[in-house]
Formats: sequence, structure tokens, C-alpha cells
Amino acid sequence: MGPDPIPTPTTTTTLDDVLERLRITKFDFLNMDIEMHKPQGLAGFSIERFAPRLACIEAHLGVRERILDYFYRHGYVIVGKYWRIDGDNFWFAPAGAFHDEPRFAKRAPKAK
Repeated sequence: MGPDPIPTPTTTTTLDDVLERLRITKFDFLNMDIEMHKPQGLAGFSIERFAPRLACIEAHLGVRERILDYFYRHGYVIVGKYWRIDGDNFWFAPAGAFHDEPRFAKRAPKAK
């Protein structure tokens, strides 16, 4: 190990703020890998507004349930064909977007 870490003040932002500053109104693919902080990152993202067709989220055990809950609440389901080849990430799509949704995936109500 190296020397003790030095606390460094920094500013933070939300994904919504970044997308607004860049004038991005729509995109197809979301990939999020922010070590154990996906729930906080997702909290700053308006998924209904940007409506990605596919999302890849690294799902560590400690935050997995909150990630699943977020996507379920917003009408997304796990895409089974990716689950079989990528055990580290959860892949989500809007319910009904893929024909091979796993049988255990319930149709989530559309967010209001």
C-alpha cells in the first residue's frame, strides 16, 4: 500500500445535468459502472425522459436489489440473452422490447 489517502474536495453532478448541458435529448444505450454507487447515479437520471433502449449496469451484490427495484419501477426488465453470457452486469430493456425476456420477469407498470 502507498501513503495514506488525502481527502480532496470535489463537486458532483447528476447524469441529467450532464445530458442537459450537452443538449442530449435521447440516446439508445446506457452503460453505468461507478463502483457501488449505481443507485445514487440512477437517482440523478430521468430514465423516462431519455428512454434508453438498452442499459448495462454492473450489479455488485451490495447494491443489486436497489438496481433491480429502480428498473422495475420504471418499466424495464432483465434481458435474458445477455444474462447467459455476462454474469457481472445486468442488462435491462423496456418491458416488451425483446422477445426473449426471461420467464421470471414480470411486466412492470409504466411509471407515471
